[in-house]
Amino acid sequence: MQQFGFRRTFALHRVRSRLVSSRTQLANQIRGLLSEYGIVLPPHVSQVRRGLPLILEDATNELTAFSRRLFASLYDELLSLDDYPWFSFPVLGHS
Repeated sequence: MQQFGFRRTFALHRVRSRLVSSRTQLANQIRGLLSEYGIVLPPHVSQVRRGLPLILEDATNELTAFSRRLFASLYDELLSLDDYPWFSFPVLGHS
């Protein structure tokens, strides 16, 4: 029975690690694409999460209507990765 708990915890850690990696890659892609428009965000997922909506609302930057829709879609994807229950799932409990 103890081995089952270990396997479950190990699997949970691997899935969570993949999700964190995917979220980081997406945030970095967003930052890289924004830099093509001369827009720079600090290198942290939370900075992208907070800064991108402000950038999308700013009509004075060089983003086109298409690029605004693209970045809005990428932002939605980023938020969906944050919504996974694995980020708050009890890892060491027997739940």
